[in-house]
Amino acid sequence: IPQQGMNLKITNATIMNKIHLQYPTMNYSLSSLFHHSMAHAILFGSYQTTKRMLLSNITLPNNNNNYDISHAAIISTAGGIAGQLQHVTSHLSEQ
Repeated sequence: IPQQGMNLKITNATIMNKIHLQYPTMNYSLSSLFHHSMAHAILFGSYQTTKRMLLSNITLPNNNNNYDISHAAIISTAGGIAGQLQHVTSHLSEQ
């Protein structure tokens, strides 16, 4: 809290830091756009690919209850693999 009668010196650096945080530069925006686009492409692409590969290679049982459990396990596995690939890609593209 400034004391009464004390001059506060506002520098250009202080103003630029506030502006920079509120209005990112074009270079930052393009980098962020590329980072998010690549991460989402990996997430959705690897999910669909993994799910289709697992569904085509596994024979699901005829029983409805077992079919639902097997199908849910395949979807869960595909989602887990896709999430891990997206996490690694996102981490590497931030560097």
